[in-house]
Amino acid sequence: MHRLAVLALSLLFLCVSAFPSVLARETNADRFRRGYPPLPPTRRGTAKRTSPSSRPPQTSCGVIEVRDQSGVHRLGFVGNIPDPLKLFGVVDPGTPQSQHLQATFSGSAHTLVATNAAFPAPFFLGSDFPFAEEPSEPPPGEVIFTNIPSSPGAEVWSFNSMTKELTVALPNLTGGTVPTVFWWDTFENVLAFVTDVPTFSNIAKQTEPPDQQPLIVTFFLV
Repeated sequence: MHRLAVLALSLLFLCVSAFPSVLARETNADRFRRGYPPLPPTRRGTAKRTSPSSRPPQTSCGVIEVRDQSGVHRLGFVGNIPDPLKLFGVVDPGTPQSQHLQATFSGSAHTLVATNAAFPAPFFLGSDFPFAEEPSEPPPGEVIFTNIPSSPGAEVWSFNSMTKELTVALPNLTGGTVPTVFWWDTFENVLAFVTDVPTFSNIAKQTEPPDQQPLIVTFFLV
């Protein structure tokens, strides 16, 4: 009887030693070693479905800083001064901040809207230029930068969120745009958009003294 009990315990010990996977969790590596296929996948839960995130329209606010053509040297700010002629000029950086025009750029509408205007509405900023009579013609070579109602002349802005630079491209009737620069008449202190720089530069050289030559400037929303 004692021998049978010892034999039974020995057999039990051998079974446990030979088949440890019975007491431990079986892995795919164990199954592969024995020539078995992998275990079926285990459901750990249902992943939540996420809808694509829609990026909000790009909006940026600040004052309009005027720099030289290289975009490096600050010349001043677009002035926020009541003017019956609705003309914008450049004010010195040392002037009170209330005289620096603040604006909001909307990337979805390509507009720039004054937010601290000392002048009456409208508050969209752009060019109130007359469209050409012929679709193939570009807009006028020089148009004044002013406040205007919501119109094609206001939907001309682009903004680089990395450099903070504002650029503009005036449209024509064909649906295209014309390369445009900012032009500062330093003598009259008036800002304008110019699409034909060589022509207007030649005219200025012929009609203006050297110390009153208009400058090509750049705009930054800072």
